[in-house]
Amino acid sequence: MMTPALLVTLVVISFLSFWVIGIVMVNRKKITCMTGMMVAMALGMMVGLIIGTLLGILLSGQLMASTLISMIIGLTVGFFAGVAVSLMAVLDGMLSGLMGGMMGAMLGEMLAMDHPNAFLKIMFVLFICLTFTLIYMINSELEKKNRWLGNPIIIVTILIIFFYSYEQLGNIVEVHNGQTGFTAEAKTHDHDSMKQSNINTETIKVTAEDFRYTPASIKVPKGKEVKILLLNNGKVDHDFEIEILRKSGKAVHLHALPGKESSKTFVFEEAGTYHFVCTIPGHKEAGMHGTLIVL
Repeated sequence: MMTPALLVTLVVISFLSFWVIGIVMVNRKKITCMTGMMVAMALGMMVGLIIGTLLGILLSGQLMASTLISMIIGLTVGFFAGVAVSLMAVLDGMLSGLMGGMMGAMLGEMLAMDHPNAFLKIMFVLFICLTFTLIYMINSELEKKNRWLGNPIIIVTILIIFFYSYEQLGNIVEVHNGQTGFTAEAKTHDHDSMKQSNINTETIKVTAEDFRYTPASIKVPKGKEVKILLLNNGKVDHDFEIEILRKSGKAVHLHALPGKESSKTFVFEEAGTYHFVCTIPGHKEAGMHGTLIVL
């Protein structure tokens, strides 16, 4: 379901993109090739990156679909941003849009389970600031004096009011805590209960290397607290995630930097066989997957 914050985000991105493209097309005879290339490259990259990140989160687990859609959107914006100036601007904008869409989709896929709303809002703020910078740059070249756009006090005041109102809208994407079928409950403990918890908790160590898990098959008891410890002995970052929980948003997800470890405690309520993978793009396909059996 589309949230109010998501709707506002898409409307603002569309409006600012059309605004920049409109300025370029209206003043195409006065804008130099270099400026046109810069505008096309920056706008294509920014739109592709933020839309790709958004789609990567919304279409979590469908990396191919989110990548293709975001690349097409970035390419299209880059094309229209540069088509009125020159062929060089078109190529610059299209290639930047493709790259931004691809990187954004991969970033969104990795962020799907790890504070997606905070990162999306940061990217949205950067998009707005960079877009206004582009508009200011174009107007400076055209020697147009804009009373409000050239006044930093007015701009800062408007942005503060907008971002405050925007923050009140809540999350951009919804994070669901419920699910059907498989249930895994993350447990947190205060200091006083930690000792007792450690007595009743079974620890299972999973080692991540480039590119495999050891062991590749693990067994956990149903209804009992289990601490999963992910030890990364590889040279790059690795994740541990239960595939069936990806769309539900339930956080059976660990991330470890090279040479580091990460752990969480869970209670697995449903017996069955489930698959865990490394969610970093390309790692699952390279062989980083395994089986978790709840008995």
